[in-house]
Amino acid sequence: MKFSCCYLGIFLASFCLGVVKSQYDSEGLSRKIKELVEDFLGQNSMQKHLDQLSYSEQILVGNTVLEQLVNNLQNKFQKRILTVQQLQQAVERAYSGITSTSYECCKFPTSQTEYDLRFKNKVAVNQVCEQISPEAESSLVRLRPSFVESCAQNLIELPSLKWQYFGSEQGVTTRFPALISDSCDDYDNRFRPWYVQANVPVPKEVVVVIDRSGSMGRRHGSVTLMELAKSAAKTVISTLNPFDKFTVVAFSTNALPTDVGDTANDDCFSSTLAFATPGNIKKVSGSIDSLIADGSTYYAKALDKAFNFFSTDVESRNSTKLDRVILFMSDGEPSEPSTSTILDTLRSRNAEVNNSVVILTYGLGSSDFDVLKDMATATSSVIDESDIRPGVFTKVDDPDLLRSQMASYYNFFKVDDELASDPVWTVPYLDAWGLGVMITASLPVYVRGNLIGVAAVDVTIEELFAETTNIVPGELSYSFVVNEAGLMIDHPLFPQIGISEPLFARATAFERDPDFVEIFESMKRGGSGEKTFYSTKVLSGGDGRRYGAKEIQVRSTYFWKKIPGTDFSVCLVLANEDIQSVLAPQGSVPRGSFLYHRLDLVPPNTACRHLNNYCSMDQSSVFLASRSYEDPEYYLSRVFTAADVSRIKDYVEGSTTISQGLKVGIKDEVVATSYAERWWTELHENPDIEEEVVWRYIGTKHGVFRHFPGTRYPDDYDPVLRPW
Repeated sequence: MKFSCCYLGIFLASFCLGVVKSQYDSEGLSRKIKELVEDFLGQNSMQKHLDQLSYSEQILVGNTVLEQLVNNLQNKFQKRILTVQQLQQAVERAYSGITSTSYECCKFPTSQTEYDLRFKNKVAVNQVCEQISPEAESSLVRLRPSFVESCAQNLIELPSLKWQYFGSEQGVTTRFPALISDSCDDYDNRFRPWYVQANVPVPKEVVVVIDRSGSMGRRHGSVTLMELAKSAAKTVISTLNPFDKFTVVAFSTNALPTDVGDTANDDCFSSTLAFATPGNIKKVSGSIDSLIADGSTYYAKALDKAFNFFSTDVESRNSTKLDRVILFMSDGEPSEPSTSTILDTLRSRNAEVNNSVVILTYGLGSSDFDVLKDMATATSSVIDESDIRPGVFTKVDDPDLLRSQMASYYNFFKVDDELASDPVWTVPYLDAWGLGVMITASLPVYVRGNLIGVAAVDVTIEELFAETTNIVPGELSYSFVVNEAGLMIDHPLFPQIGISEPLFARATAFERDPDFVEIFESMKRGGSGEKTFYSTKVLSGGDGRRYGAKEIQVRSTYFWKKIPGTDFSVCLVLANEDIQSVLAPQGSVPRGSFLYHRLDLVPPNTACRHLNNYCSMDQSSVFLASRSYEDPEYYLSRVFTAADVSRIKDYVEGSTTISQGLKVGIKDEVVATSYAERWWTELHENPDIEEEVVWRYIGTKHGVFRHFPGTRYPDDYDPVLRPW
């Protein structure tokens, strides 16, 4: 039986390949590449060696594998839930009026930080730092030092934890561990999605209406009112999370088809509310920047346009689980000759959607704003006024406060639940401090019945869903995770984690077969089941823009189940054609022949520099990816020492039977691939090799990666996810 789970790769230095191109025609180049693969890499020799080894077939029971996946994921989620609950309690105990002894994050001394692999930054793991909003209250309440002790204990109990923090209602974020920030005045926790979502867990539909009439061109200090209004609108939409829907309407003499800059040609923004994904928020924010102040101030046209977004969305209109709001801002009196036109428009349009829209109005400047006051409290004569939820008018005397006043709109919808114990999970986002794509669990914190802020804990997607990413039952089998809204959280076709903003797409964008729709709807409801059908599998070559992809039809069985205690569901897909081959025990490698890739901890016998890398020229090094371990999350969060390297070496060389947490069979793959090293070292003195071949390597689908010349690799590297 073929050793089908093995990948061979060769990398040619670009300058060498250029020489080859100049010396050979197309046929000659083909022969040269074949020579490199077969003779210098030893692909044929390696394949013959692997074919001679013994294998057995393992039958996988889908429901059993799924149950194991679900149990592992449930355990991970429960650990985070317990941690954020403990953090909530720690804040309650540590909240006081003492003067803070903590540094601001922007002023934290570099001398007190050191690089920590778990955070991929220089941090102080025994301290916190504070990020204070420029609009924070003057008399601030701080956390006692006991908060630091609680955070440190949480990190000891769960080493894979990332950032722990508390954001207060006063505008102070206390972060653990301490991390130096670039700026002292660009962060306000009260306007962050994780903070808003913890206070307002119900999805929202938000239409921001801002005045762009000529009077908004008046200056306030060094900026115009229009610039302040644009800043306020962008801050409001930045508080939203992708479960929310939104748009922005800017009005003057007319309410144009889309009302926001260049989105006029985009139906997603001109006629319907858009999900508040980072991409949509970025696009609308750019359009807001293009607005200029000009024209008159016609309220009725603006209201009519704003309500169109609610009335055209039938599904949302019929839902009772959404908070709907119009944030309406103006600096002056309307241009309509009669205010009755404005109020009649508001009442009739709101009645069309069962008076489900709350009107929050903001008057900028020193006018009386009687119309804005009436709009906020307007009632309809169509239905019983007791069914109407009146809004609120806010007079903003100081234009500098417009941003904070409008961005605090969510306080109107805030759920005051002092007994809240189930955290709210955000959708994935890209960590600003380089930890990759993560999600946040957050809980509101109360002291003596008053909301004082939100406690939160971060976890990377890579660590949380390591089991689903690393499951390798066969070449065509895989698993994925969706949330209750049907958004795909983790899937093999996702771009490489941690290098770009995550995708916000429904699961049906990746699983496109009609038979999957039933599964999709069941997963959104939290159901479970099993279904077999011919499905389309997309086999990616890595980066689809450069390496392409192909589609094949495979008869597969889908197994799915909700992860208890969460809003996530996992689906396991087993292709009927897949065969799980298990390599027979291979013994051990000879004593002294194993070189782990951490050359910085245990140096090689013969060290040198190769392409500016610290290397071993007479040995290949072995890297073991997180998927090689029984607990990938623990591996990704641990700090390796020389003693750890020695223990792995002893296990592979047969001095101990303790597996060091490695999965069964990993040692056998290390032994099997050691044959490649013998081939590579024999050819090492060949001058053609020295000139044309830079690296040689072999990787298995279980994460064993052997590399020559031996060198170190990043701990989060995974050969299976590389394009080659």
